[in-house]
Amino acid sequence: YIPRLFLEYFRKGIIRTCAYEFLDEWNNPSNKEANFGLLRNDLSPKPAYTALKHLIHLLKDPGGNSFIQGSLNYTLSLNPPQEYDRKDYVRSLLLQKRNGDFYLVLWHEISNADISTIPSREIEPPPIPAKLILADPIKSATVYSLDDYGNMSASAATNRTNSVSLEITDKVTVVKLVPQK
Repeated sequence: YIPRLFLEYFRKGIIRTCAYEFLDEWNNPSNKEANFGLLRNDLSPKPAYTALKHLIHLLKDPGGNSFIQGSLNYTLSLNPPQEYDRKDYVRSLLLQKRNGDFYLVLWHEISNADISTIPSREIEPPPIPAKLILADPIKSATVYSLDDYGNMSASAATNRTNSVSLEITDKVTVVKLVPQK
């Protein structure tokens, strides 16, 4: 949830978000009050830390100079499973780097646990098939996905296209779009 939390706040215009807390207070896995950190008590990273690190690395754009923002005319067509029509919970955030590349960040804002049971039961919401349709062809598109452990993988780049097929899950997906120049 940590990458989604930071992205959702940024999407809402909050430019700085802090997480509580960075490091687990002590080594006691059975005490939930001791385990809110992004790092374990022994300084080993948790999946949330790893995911946030990879997301920051992919999206960082160092430099203080302003630049002229471009625009990207696109539509996102969602085709959820018939028994799971939750289009209203799909979130998106379009970012652009100084070099002109766009990064469309997508996620399905849904819990991956059933908290009506004690202990909570993990659930796997189905992915929502989607098609990103671009008004103008782009030079290339690369899809980056986070897994359960916070690791990020990239699919092969698609060259010169007007559409990208995706599956939107409860984990963050980033589509890097390189415009034709």
